[in-house]
Amino acid sequence: TATSLSTGHKTYSGSINVDETGTVEYETISEKLHSQKGYSIGVITSVNLNHATPAAFYAHQASRNDYYDIGLELVDSGFEYFAGGGLLDPDGAEGDQENLYDLAEQAGYNVVTTQAEAEKVTGGPVVIIDEHLADSDAMAYELDRTDDMWALSDYVAKGIEVLSQDEDGFFMMCEGGKIDWACHANDAASTIHDTQALADAVQVAIDFAAEHPEETLILVTGDHETGGLTIGFAGTDYDTYLDLLANQKISFAKYDSDYVAKYKENKTSFEDVLVD
Repeated sequence: TATSLSTGHKTYSGSINVDETGTVEYETISEKLHSQKGYSIGVITSVNLNHATPAAFYAHQASRNDYYDIGLELVDSGFEYFAGGGLLDPDGAEGDQENLYDLAEQAGYNVVTTQAEAEKVTGGPVVIIDEHLADSDAMAYELDRTDDMWALSDYVAKGIEVLSQDEDGFFMMCEGGKIDWACHANDAASTIHDTQALADAVQVAIDFAAEHPEETLILVTGDHETGGLTIGFAGTDYDTYLDLLANQKISFAKYDSDYVAKYKENKTSFEDVLVD
């Protein structure tokens, strides 16, 4: 889907910016703007920076799972701003390749891994990795984020600060990728909170557009719903009981890491879990 959005071409669902044979590469809108218009380019996601959707704005691979090769294309892209979750397989699938973060630094990127460093960033090229990585080295779910942790909107604000210095203009893609992950897990509360986090990120862009109304275009699009979530059904008269979701305080992922892992390790009985 991201290939269609980024290049205008449909292709095999497991590939990124190549045709069905995996041999013909499609140039992305961000690559065209970078090379033809001199725009600065930013790519932001709450999941991994070499995951499928962000990769669709800079990479060309027959398989979306070739994370190391996608990471190499990130380094080679020359784009000015990357921010969000950590890179998957930074040392290659077998752990024997040159580290992607090291390669990024050799290519001239400022690789930032703490929030304090991120706050000091004033220009690119830069790769900002969220300091508080959670499941699968992605950003934490919004439901699990504390007030001292950067939200997706903060990365958009920093991206605008960095990219808007370019008088030729800039293009920035921001993905609320953990909405999709929460849907896969049927975690309705986390889905809602991360959707709100994306809305907050979009609002930062809208505020910028209000100051530059004649030269700014904002496009917001939805991904597929992946977990079978519905808005009620006949048996409940289509009531959704959303008020019950307010009782959920952490995501399924944090529950797994902070509670279920210990239950398994200690072989806790189901009865004791219920008491807990």
